[in-house]
Amino acid sequence: NAYANATYWSEFKRISAHCDFSLSKNRIRVLNEGECKSLILRAPSDATWMVEECPEWITVSPSSGQGKTIVEIKIKEMSTTEAGTVTFEELNSSGNFENISFVGRRGEVVFSLNEKDYRSRTIIEQYNYVDNNEIIGDGSVIQNQKATIGAGVPLVFMGDCFDAKDISEGKYVESVNEAIEYFFDISPYKQYRDYFDIYTVIGVSEDSGNISPALGERVSKFGCGYSLKPDENTVLEYAGEINGLKLENATIVLIVNANLHYGTTYLWGNGTAISCVPISSRNYKGIIHHEAGGHGFGKLADESVCFPTFISTDKADEISVYKSFGFYNNISLDGDLNSVPWSHLIFDSKYSNIVDVYEGAYEFLRGVFRSETNSCMNNNVPYYSAISREAIVKRIMDYAGVEYSFEAFKEKDVMTTVSLDTKSSIADMELTFPARQQQGPVYMGEKPKFVK
Repeated sequence: NAYANATYWSEFKRISAHCDFSLSKNRIRVLNEGECKSLILRAPSDATWMVEECPEWITVSPSSGQGKTIVEIKIKEMSTTEAGTVTFEELNSSGNFENISFVGRRGEVVFSLNEKDYRSRTIIEQYNYVDNNEIIGDGSVIQNQKATIGAGVPLVFMGDCFDAKDISEGKYVESVNEAIEYFFDISPYKQYRDYFDIYTVIGVSEDSGNISPALGERVSKFGCGYSLKPDENTVLEYAGEINGLKLENATIVLIVNANLHYGTTYLWGNGTAISCVPISSRNYKGIIHHEAGGHGFGKLADESVCFPTFISTDKADEISVYKSFGFYNNISLDGDLNSVPWSHLIFDSKYSNIVDVYEGAYEFLRGVFRSETNSCMNNNVPYYSAISREAIVKRIMDYAGVEYSFEAFKEKDVMTTVSLDTKSSIADMELTFPARQQQGPVYMGEKPKFVK
């Protein structure tokens, strides 16, 4: 009564005890193909509710009920002729109204609580996305390049934490295309690009952006809504939509819509790899080189040094597991010049001034060896060591069904376009590359459990 009769407060229509009448999501964004979304409508257990408003291109089931209920919101497919220009005002992050415009359609689904002046609503935005007069939707495959040499080495790019708005505005494809150019902007990929079949697979996330508690619950297509740990089954299922793709030869580069400064690669013994690469504002290109080109396709080990100690037994065993699959040829647990994987390069006239045996790699200062003072697998500089370049080229030749020749490799091999003095000592590595800033690859077993 005090509130009902007080100045200003008396002007409010609803003067009653608060009850929770809300939806689990207040905005849904989809593309042309339409979609069915499940939301939780929260209401007091003894209260009844109904759908008060709903556009004709949306169906809600059930349309009425009592208490907390899971409701299905089905958004119908939108043809390009049904899409129009939508304009509205919306508060931005600065608290000011701004004009928003997009091609598609927009509406509200409004739920009302019976016998009380309570309403809850969710905004539905459906975006038009067409490429070469073809509607592009979730799971669509775009072939960016077809190999002109060999059988075609598969390289698959996807994006996570991009919603329908991001995709319709071109952010998804632009980010992927940028990543593709970065991937090949380094030797030896630059010289062997014609061997690759390159694909983009579209994945529509419910939310845009990731890994910020301030953003609340984030739902992403491939599982990177809060971390760089993907849902590998979903990633591989979407890659499996590419006709003729051999998963055991596939390197999948997952571009994550987040400003993080490290990446993570998940490796299987059969050759399948998923490299998670966030769109970093610091060294995006370097992370692509390190994660996707180095760990993902090249199966190369880290060469950084974080601990001034001998390599631990468990880490040495880990290296042995990877080497059993033919990976990690850029490091060795044996420092003998005649038995390291790069022994044939040490006394070769083209490489002898650079290639040798240097102690320190795989995070440890002692008991593990690398071939050169510095490389991309240390601190993301745009340079792979000679043994790394050879390992990459051997894998390209293997997947392409082309016979490898060391002499042909040497003739085509480009030594470097970057100063190798960027890090010339272990002390420099320890000072400029803190422990565990760059995460190492994650071993996922001999082969993925997913089978199409």
